[in-house]
Amino acid sequence: MVVVGNFSVRLVEAKTKEAFKEHKGPKGDTYCEVEPEVEYFIETEIVGGEPDKYYRLKYFVDGKDLKFRMNKKSCGRHNAGLWSHEDGVSTHRALSFRRPSFSGSGSATDGLIGNVRVEFWEASFAREEIRKKSNCSIDPASISANLSHKQNKKVLRSGEGTHMESKNAGTCYKKYRAVRLLESITVNYCTALGLIHAGVLQKPSDIWEEARKRGASDSNAVDIKPKRIKKETTIGGSGAPVLATQHDLFDLSKLPDSDDEN
Repeated sequence: MVVVGNFSVRLVEAKTKEAFKEHKGPKGDTYCEVEPEVEYFIETEIVGGEPDKYYRLKYFVDGKDLKFRMNKKSCGRHNAGLWSHEDGVSTHRALSFRRPSFSGSGSATDGLIGNVRVEFWEASFAREEIRKKSNCSIDPASISANLSHKQNKKVLRSGEGTHMESKNAGTCYKKYRAVRLLESITVNYCTALGLIHAGVLQKPSDIWEEARKRGASDSNAVDIKPKRIKKETTIGGSGAPVLATQHDLFDLSKLPDSDDEN
């Protein structure tokens, strides 16, 4: 969850509403570790401020304006996706992490990371209006990234999901206009491989190296070095080896028993 001032944003799995695992980047940015074909909603919450004050929220995914505007007070969390309205019913369709098509030959990190941005505006009441039929979508042809095909296992973009949540919204609503931008919050997302490539996560080899160094500095650590054994296989009575293999033999007798409390 990214919290800035009185506002928070996080990405949650569409059905369970569980948040994706988050990591902090070198510059303090937030990155979600996600997988392809997983559907999600954008969860927002106003965590402070005046309880009766209205705010106007604008949503952007991978640089695209979702054209969805929400008027919100500090009254709990709200999940947003691709919004539509028809016959008094409002529906949010989940977004989905997708493998993008590739164009050009961008740099190693150009377009590697997808992102969701929510703007929080101070709102002012304008008038009451009749709700009209409306629909928000993401063109599949626009799900692309300026990267080479070698990056295709690392990069994700957002498309339309299948999970939908609807509620009766009535035919009339109070329209508010955005007066002043208060905060803009961005949450980045990518696969684990992409986050490693972007320097957000460590390479597994680096993790093992750090563990080895920690073990070397531990006064209670036992240094176990293997004994190399050579084994030769012979056939017939000539005694000439036809296969030679080598094995590492570890002596674990110096280790404490597994039942020892310490």
